[in-house]
Amino acid sequence: MSKSKLSDTLWFLWATLYKSKDDCQKPVPKQVDFKFRAINPEEKGVAGVEFTLYRIVNIGKEDQEIQKIAVAVSNENGVVDFGCMSMRNYFMLETARPDGYRVNTHLYRISINKDSVMIDGFAEPENGHTIVLLQYGNCSSYSLDPTPRNNHNPAVRNPEQIFKDLKSSGNKQTMKGNDRLPEDFFSPILAGGGWFCHVQGFGKYGKYMIVSHNSDKKRRFGYFVVAEEGKTLGHHYDAFYELPGDSRNFNHTGGFQIIGDYLAMGIETPDYNNSIVALYDLKNINPGCEEPHAAPQFKRLLRGVKNNNCAATSISDFKVMQNGVEKPYFLMVTHENGNLVMYLAEGNDLLTANFHQVYIHQYNVKDYQGLTLITEDIGSGHDYTNFYLIAPFTTDNWLGIPTNDYCDLWKISLSGNLQTNPVFATNKLIDGKHFSTHGGTIGIKVHFRWGSSVEIMSGDNFRLHTTERNFSHDTHFELVYNTFSK
Repeated sequence: MSKSKLSDTLWFLWATLYKSKDDCQKPVPKQVDFKFRAINPEEKGVAGVEFTLYRIVNIGKEDQEIQKIAVAVSNENGVVDFGCMSMRNYFMLETARPDGYRVNTHLYRISINKDSVMIDGFAEPENGHTIVLLQYGNCSSYSLDPTPRNNHNPAVRNPEQIFKDLKSSGNKQTMKGNDRLPEDFFSPILAGGGWFCHVQGFGKYGKYMIVSHNSDKKRRFGYFVVAEEGKTLGHHYDAFYELPGDSRNFNHTGGFQIIGDYLAMGIETPDYNNSIVALYDLKNINPGCEEPHAAPQFKRLLRGVKNNNCAATSISDFKVMQNGVEKPYFLMVTHENGNLVMYLAEGNDLLTANFHQVYIHQYNVKDYQGLTLITEDIGSGHDYTNFYLIAPFTTDNWLGIPTNDYCDLWKISLSGNLQTNPVFATNKLIDGKHFSTHGGTIGIKVHFRWGSSVEIMSGDNFRLHTTERNFSHDTHFELVYNTFSK
């Protein structure tokens, strides 16, 4: 027996013979009582949940191994009590659960110190650690929605004035859910998978809040996170696109815009050299339901792969007179390599519309992470259309830390023969505004740099949203966001 194994064995025997159940410090000085509660989303204890504690010994040596240290099962109050444990680092897995609860494969990092017990880097709160068990969503009566999809956003009357009327100070709110998110989400600053893993887009669809989150280079996909507004309920879904025979990972989800029942979003490769714009159907989403059809469903590619990055995507529909006939179109504006790139498509169905590039505004624009395109309501029968592009951004201090938040307002006027010679009579920055954001993780906080978007509420109103960099809890999710309204 090696010296380290002998030492561990003697220590275990000593602890077993002399530990005090009431006070782990007497007479054994290097032990701490480790317990927590297993609860359901209603914060009621769940009985019969089994957790197993492991430890890695001889790290880096030929005889390195994983040792099972202890097993504990929750009682009728949900209390999981491992008793007195030596002060060191462990790993823990949920190894059995009652019927009706989702399989939890998360590997918990346990750090037992003299003054605290930490789970996944989080100190023990005043009322003790808890681990939330998620029940299966109510999918039994859930079926695909066969109704036609809406491809339309309301045209807005006088959007320039609404923009001016938005309050400059944000209303702090919190998006919450019970779902245990992938490891990339855990750290508010570094996000586990690296500095570049963070929230990228944020939007509202009916009663649901939707977040896009990019991933690290190892994963083949990014994520959507969907939660119902005002409820602690939510789930995450994969968000990705793979070209046949293409080994590149399109996993860096970007800023998006929701149009009707669809979400248009750019997705980049980790090196930012290639990107696509993908269209997702939102009609069937149901947070808490694990069925695949409950996720935002990818429908088609709006724009092919190019040697450009697409950090943000915006899209709007409109009608314009062409040769005496009013025809429907879509305009899409993306932020690519510092340029605003514009695409047109004829038709009123996004699933069949064929987009083609018509204009590049080579301006080296600011680092826009979210774009929203709004069609101005000027009535019918015109041979031109006005659009307003809302573009939030954040400036950094000399240390590269986000500090100040601004929002640009662009005006775009489109006329001419849209099939052969579209004319952008106006394409310029007409206004800018400073906003004050509140809350979020210290040092990073809520900023337009992360998820930001405009929610078009009606033909007379819209409001602006923005989030903090990352989710701040890994046993459930919490995300602080700000809303700016008139």
